[in-house]
Amino acid sequence: MKNYKLSEICLNITDGTHSTVIDDNQGDCFLLSCKNIKCGKININNTDRRISRETLKMLRKRTKMGFNDVILSSVGTIGQSSYIKQVNPHFEFQRSVAILKPNINIILSPYLHYYLISNIGQNDIKSRIKGAAQPCLFLNDIKSMEISLPDMTIQQHIVDTI
Repeated sequence: MKNYKLSEICLNITDGTHSTVIDDNQGDCFLLSCKNIKCGKININNTDRRISRETLKMLRKRTKMGFNDVILSSVGTIGQSSYIKQVNPHFEFQRSVAILKPNINIILSPYLHYYLISNIGQNDIKSRIKGAAQPCLFLNDIKSMEISLPDMTIQQHIVDTI
């Protein structure tokens, strides 16, 4: 096994929008936050912010979020993780969520997700939290997190076992 920084095994690490986004009550897309990530799932309900497809496309230009990206709550509630299972997700995130685009030639998305919610991953995350009034896990701290990676066959076996 070899140790890698997340910046070495992810093609992109960013966060959701920092901009003011206009809601569209008739929109069929959603703008989610850290509260939508719980127990490894992305939960969307009718009370969540709705946005238009045009707004989604605009936000997506920056985040490039897509299928198999791993998400991690990084402001307020920190350390909740999931990964995108939809080919064309109809949602984007606010800045309280980090978006990690794993290099799938090096690491499997579910493996990264399981690492982040493991005791080792959670302890690493907790050690990097800054801020008293509003706890934050900054992108540079996420990028510098290290993970020991087995080869892809072992990663797949671990994912299948979990």
